Amino acid sequence: MLGNFYCQGREIDAAIIQKNSITIIDFKNYGGQIRFFENGPWYTDQGAEIRGGSDINPFIQIRKNRRALHEFLQKLRFPSHYQPHWNHTFGLVIFHQSIAFDECQIPHNLATWFHVVEIDHAAERVSQITAGQMNLTDRDMDAIVSALAIALYVPAGSPRKAASPQQDRSDPGELPEVFQSTIAQIRAFLNSDERLLVVISMIATGLDVMLESISAAAIEQGRNCSILGPNRRIANQYGVEARSIYTAIYSGNPKLKHNQFVFDLAPNHDTENHLYVLGDAYLVSDTPFETDRLRYGSGQLLGDLLNFINVTLSLHQFVGLLVYSHNCLNLLHVQS
Repeated sequence: MLGNFYCQGREIDAAIIQKNSITIIDFKNYGGQIRFFENGPWYTDQGAEIRGGSDINPFIQIRKNRRALHEFLQKLRFPSHYQPHWNHTFGLVIFHQSIAFDECQIPHNLATWFHVVEIDHAAERVSQITAGQMNLTDRDMDAIVSALAIALYVPAGSPRKAASPQQDRSDPGELPEVFQSTIAQIRAFLNSDERLLVVISMIATGLDVMLESISAAAIEQGRNCSILGPNRRIANQYGVEARSIYTAIYSGNPKLKHNQFVFDLAPNHDTENHLYVLGDAYLVSDTPFETDRLRYGSGQLLGDLLNFINVTLSLHQFVGLLVYSHNCLNLLHVQS
């Protein structure tokens, strides 16, 4: 999260940069019923005018700030060669007091990127704001912060942590000997025209080291890399940034079909040479699963994952990390 900074001469209260969205935020200290107008002033039901700084209303303020940040991003050279688009940047007005706001007031073409919420529901709304075709790397996000020259904020009285540079596991010579041969083969795979690789290892043999090393190798190539776990709980245990398969490949908005909520397979807007790495792949199978009220995609997780990655018709690559003696990941299915 970036706070209280300038961009292209515009003062911005805050911005939240995530892998799949950038949200411009402006805070307002008003409450009550709020009326939205695209061009005119906003008022509360008590008659208080809500301005957008020097602009006539918060919408115009957010729109100008959004344009300023977008123009700024277009000038940056991202490590992953990401190209910013308008629909990757969102606007959010957060009211510190309780409000009554009918979102139907916002025209549909604006509601795709502009949001209004009170602070008690801000975190939930931010988590819902995503651009499916956007996938910033950690280095991309660092590049934005560096270009804006925003200093790290440390609250008064907070203990300062001693800086300790992370070990660079991208150098195979610094890895434990047991991993060096495996990492070398994975690097060779990344430089090849092959699309699928399954790595079989004994249980508890440094999964975090493998994930970190593969991610570092992808970053060296200027590629985006998605580290996936079978579910959110497992993904959160990895020593690198990861997300669950369900979050990565399925739509966040279920559809009601025959009294069953169905999360369809999302369109894949990742970069052309995107790399997907699945940890604990032995926990992912093609066994059909659904409940009376819920289904993800076809109900067959492995098949949906491979259809999403679509290595047959793309330059995407997939690495599955499998534990020896488990065959839940159908290797014949993967190789086909």
